[in-house]
Amino acid sequence: MTANRPGDLMVGMVGTVIPGVTVGIQSLEKGEIIAQISGEEYPTNLSSEAGEILCKGPNVMKGYWRNEEATKEMIDSMAGYTLVMWGDL
Repeated sequence: MTANRPGDLMVGMVGTVIPGVTVGIQSLEKGEIIAQISGEEYPTNLSSEAGEILCKGPNVMKGYWRNEEATKEMIDSMAGYTLVMWGDL
C-alpha cells in the first residue's frame, strides 16, 4: 500500500501511498472516514486524529477464498468504496 520513494527515506514512517491505492482513516467514535489520500497525491502531509486505517486499490484482496463469513468481517463498503479493514490504528 505504501513505499518509500528513492531518496525520500524517513525513519518513523511507512512511506507514501503508491499510485492506484487510496488510504483512509475511519473515526473510531463516529465510524466515518475523516481523512483520505490517494497515491496520485504526492507529496503530501496528511494528518488526522487517530482512527482505523482502511485501504482500497487493485492490489487489495477481494476476500478470503471460499470463506464468505471471514470476508464479511474484514471487508466493508463505505463512502462508495470497498475497503479492507486491517484493524490497525
